[in-house]
Amino acid sequence: MMIYGVLLLKNGMIWLSVLVLFVTIISGQSTAFTYQGNLTNSGGPASGNFDFEFRLFDAADEGNQLGAMVPRLAVPVSNGVFKVDLDFGDQFPGSVRYLEIRLRTAGSIGYTVLAPRQSLSATPYAVRSLNALNAVIANSAQQATTATTANNALQLGGVAANQYVITTDPRMVNARQPTAGSESYIQNQTATPQASTGFSIDGIGRAGQFDAASYKIAGIDVLRVSAADRNTVIGQTQISSVATEDNVLVGYETGRNSSTETGGTWNTFVGSRAGTGNIGSNNTGIGAGTRFQGFPNGGGITLIGADASASFPFNTITNSTAIGYRSSVNTANSIVLGSVAGQNGADTTVNVGIGTSSPGARLHLRNSASRTLFGELNCNTSFAAISFSTSLDCGFYAGIAGDGNSVIVNRRTGHFVLFREGNVDQIFILPGGTIQLNALGAGTVGSQSTLCRNSSNQIAFCGSSSVKYKTDIGTYFGGLDVVTRLQPVAFTLKSDGNRDLGLVAENVNEIEPLLTYTDKEGAVDGVRYERIPVVLINAIKEQQSQLERQSQKISEQEKRIELLVKIACEANRSLEFCKEN
Repeated sequence: MMIYGVLLLKNGMIWLSVLVLFVTIISGQSTAFTYQGNLTNSGGPASGNFDFEFRLFDAADEGNQLGAMVPRLAVPVSNGVFKVDLDFGDQFPGSVRYLEIRLRTAGSIGYTVLAPRQSLSATPYAVRSLNALNAVIANSAQQATTATTANNALQLGGVAANQYVITTDPRMVNARQPTAGSESYIQNQTATPQASTGFSIDGIGRAGQFDAASYKIAGIDVLRVSAADRNTVIGQTQISSVATEDNVLVGYETGRNSSTETGGTWNTFVGSRAGTGNIGSNNTGIGAGTRFQGFPNGGGITLIGADASASFPFNTITNSTAIGYRSSVNTANSIVLGSVAGQNGADTTVNVGIGTSSPGARLHLRNSASRTLFGELNCNTSFAAISFSTSLDCGFYAGIAGDGNSVIVNRRTGHFVLFREGNVDQIFILPGGTIQLNALGAGTVGSQSTLCRNSSNQIAFCGSSSVKYKTDIGTYFGGLDVVTRLQPVAFTLKSDGNRDLGLVAENVNEIEPLLTYTDKEGAVDGVRYERIPVVLINAIKEQQSQLERQSQKISEQEKRIELLVKIACEANRSLEFCKEN
């Protein structure tokens, strides 16, 4: 076939104006066709060599491209006329097709798209005859000379004409085995089941609903549903002689011990020997030997483990969960993680993680960036600990530890411990051990309200003076000689910038070391102001002794003066002081 079009080339741009369609067979029946067009340039016919690209689409705009792009390079155009052969393959099923053309001057850069795309007329669809698969002519029809032989030559699905059977054929009505109603057929009966009849069907079937008391595989009951007690059992052994109801059992021996099975309900068991001896209610067991033997009243129990809770006396335990190989739970409202029967998690190699796939302790809880570890301290396994950091190593964890007697509160180096009430800060233990008290009680008259730090770095009441606290008791003689050398000073505190007065510890230590204390490195750190009154006692006593001695001297001098006056007055009473006396 041939397609003819008129193309206009103007101001360097190419425009498609008219498309006329003709048919030319290229060679026999094929998918190729010839396209002939006419190029004009500024109203006149174009000449020269041009590069073309042809694309086939299923829509006038956008749509899907069909087949590959067909390039035609250096196509000669003479007096505006050109012709090319195109082949997009089998792309003509009967739907509308559109041809898109792009071109450029041969060897130049960049193609120009001609718009709009050109709709292909019906003529090219003659190639569709290649795919008319239903127009099959039987080989025998090639020699048919009559209408009858031609009709018999037609085939249905490849079956020869002599294989057809007409409705009047006696084979269609003659009775033969199996006859109608034979047990060899599957009977469609809803009222009474077909007795003692098996069937074998190969392939895949569908049914809207099955209604059977049990199902067998290889001669073994594997599924039983009881409408009377509403029990569902999946396994090789069925429930027998039990008065339970509303249970689901899945396992190798799903039948339970009928001698103890008297009233269990609403239970679910999944295990190799599921549900042996259970008489409780609302229980779930998952394990190779899941059962609840000796369980008279307990309920709400969940067991997950290979042989979980085998033969354990549960009594009246309720609302508990056991998880682990042969794990058991013997307390109501509890969760037990274990791996060995009767030990309930004593295996110290087992870690449990919640919120993490890599638990770092016996129990590792993780929520966002925060975490909590429960386990033994790595440096002292006799202490169980709760850590709020990523480690249970001594010195690196922040948390609480205890061994049943002592309790340790630990923090990371450089951090603090804070006690609060109602989210209000009260007591800080700052880095290094400094204690900050934000609230103190009011002192009372006559009470011991002064606090001091003793030599063991303990906070204690000042002046604990009972002899029971002392040894090597001796007289202290320091007094005025110490007090007169102490030099009070005024200063500004570096911590808060406040003005204050007091003594300089280093100066006091040179005078009397007992009036100072040192830090943990042994350096002089402060003045024991509470001890200064002890020194003042001696100073006052010294001053009193001096006053008493001075008073005695004055008394003796007065007596002497009185004697001299008496002697003088006896000798001469005219003296002035003698007249006064």
